[in-house]
Amino acid sequence: MLQVRKRKGSPYYQIVGHVKTPNGSIRIRQSTKTTDKQEAESQAHRVTQAIIDNAYGRGHTTNYSFGSATIDYINAKESIDESASYRIRFLNEHFGNTSLSDINNGMFNKILNRVKPGIKPSYFNRLKNTLNAIRNYAGEQISEDITFPKIKGRKVEKPKPVFLSFEEQERLINAFNPILQPLIIFLCYSGARIGEAVCLLWKDVDMDKRTVTFWDTKNGDFRTIPIHDRIYESLRCINRERKGPVFVSTKQKPFRYYYTGSGDVMDQTHRNAVKRALGSHRKFKIHNWRSHWASTHALAGINDKKLMALGGWNDSKSVMHYIRLNPEHLRDDINKMK
Repeated sequence: MLQVRKRKGSPYYQIVGHVKTPNGSIRIRQSTKTTDKQEAESQAHRVTQAIIDNAYGRGHTTNYSFGSATIDYINAKESIDESASYRIRFLNEHFGNTSLSDINNGMFNKILNRVKPGIKPSYFNRLKNTLNAIRNYAGEQISEDITFPKIKGRKVEKPKPVFLSFEEQERLINAFNPILQPLIIFLCYSGARIGEAVCLLWKDVDMDKRTVTFWDTKNGDFRTIPIHDRIYESLRCINRERKGPVFVSTKQKPFRYYYTGSGDVMDQTHRNAVKRALGSHRKFKIHNWRSHWASTHALAGINDKKLMALGGWNDSKSVMHYIRLNPEHLRDDINKMK
């Protein structure tokens, strides 16, 4: 981004900074030969536009394809998880040769309805968000003022809270291989996301203070939480060297999520355990442990602020449907009316 500023000892404004192009960043440092700041800023804008037009061609947004933008986006990232890679490949298959400015709401919906009939709204929104992330990154490289046609998300029904009775909880925990039970107990009593749990390292567990710290979280913020006594006891009984990941598979290996970010870790194992413990009719996925934890705390009277802090939610809307399970905390307030 180019800026204008006065050089010490000179009355004239200078244009300084960098302009990003597909072939690299171009450094600019030149005098405007003017003492008028507004005129200097206009010159800086013209210089930026000339460089962009030279790099992309005049009317650059038309010539900049989604495929080219994707390459730039990927090269700027240190890593991209497996699920995001799949979405990027899918989007490039259908939009790769399309210019960024031509991808609009009608086109996006038409193509997805044709190639993925019956697509779930949640997955539609994930594809939309991935496409927007790539377009937004490309827009930042081209110009601060550029905007692209908006693509509307689809309404996703809020899932109902899923939770088990204490007896069901215990039957399910006991249905797992003893090597896996510490992980299941951790999910049950910490409210952690599956990715946070299987990527937890021993160095981030403080057994003296009885806390764990999650550094790599979904919302990008780290959090430290106290651990339940039952988690402490299960960790204390793990009989192996305490370095690397805390939880391992039945083969004593780190879970695949630890390396790839795949969201399907232990899915089949969990389904089999649910079938043995609760019957084939019961639907309870490994991700439902987080809902079970939040629901149990809400029923016990924990308020939304504490749930947000412990569970790592940034938005109170994410926890309100759990809080509504327990209306008792509203009883005193409703009776305040004379």
